[in-house]
Amino acid sequence: MECARGLNPPFAVHQNQILPPLPLEKACTDCCYAFSVFSHLSEAASVSWITNLGEVLVPGGKLVFTTRGMSHIAYLRHLHAAPGPLNAVAALLPKPDEIERRYLNGELQFYPAAGGGELTGDFYGETWITERWIKEHHHELGFRSYEFLPEFGAIDQCIITLTK
Repeated sequence: MECARGLNPPFAVHQNQILPPLPLEKACTDCCYAFSVFSHLSEAASVSWITNLGEVLVPGGKLVFTTRGMSHIAYLRHLHAAPGPLNAVAALLPKPDEIERRYLNGELQFYPAAGGGELTGDFYGETWITERWIKEHHHELGFRSYEFLPEFGAIDQCIITLTK
């Protein structure tokens, strides 16, 4: 963190705890961005963070984050078809066809895969947040609208934008 601060960025650098709240005032920023964070959080942790990030946004502010999508399911399918043993994370997950079925059904999926240290399996693992889940929950999470972009080009995660 000191290294990041030492670069004198044009933004504030804070270290947060695993679960909210952030050490920020309410309605203090117009944008929050998280790449490949919500790809790993349980539903409860995701709801807590989305809610807290919404609280620090000004009206009209944007929360932009990414999550797993169909390209990761295709990657898992490739791993299952390859000779040899599966990697440790892929071995913990259901078969790709089951993940795809649930994804297409609009379900948020979380599969615990403890990352070591403070990244315990109760909140950390592999996660797919679907457009249907966002559509059904964005209002109760404190947002007036959403946009969902599936993976494209070199971006191997879906991009979700929530507007307060």
